[in-house]
Amino acid sequence: MFSDLLGELMELVAQEQSVLGPVYAGYDGMRAGDKAKPACVLLPGDVKLGSAVPDGGSGIMPFEAHFALVLLDAMDTPGSVLQDRLLDTALPAVRRAGAQLFSAACPLPKADPLLGRLTLRGEFVIRGVYAFGEETEEVTAWH
Repeated sequence: MFSDLLGELMELVAQEQSVLGPVYAGYDGMRAGDKAKPACVLLPGDVKLGSAVPDGGSGIMPFEAHFALVLLDAMDTPGSVLQDRLLDTALPAVRRAGAQLFSAACPLPKADPLLGRLTLRGEFVIRGVYAFGEETEEVTAWH
């Protein structure tokens, strides 16, 4: 279920590669210094499942999946550029997958000397229903 959701998110964000740069999966083992400038990293987060509700041989289970997008760029990039990319480009892309902005405000970009990049992290949540049944494959509805 969650890997399908992350895959869809990767595809939607990758459609904005001309603005966000290449999209990388979190924890891919690639050094940040080897990633493009600009770049975007999709980080999976917590998944919370609610109590299952039986539905005549099958059932549904509400879920909440958290993830983050980290925008990376050169250290001399103005912070407002990353904020614009997050709000004007990344946010509409993840909203097409049904995600909502989780943090109350757009955070300030930070210079990360260990990564050698300016970073901006936006946190998102997708809420939906996970449906399962005796005769069907696992199905997820998050729109």
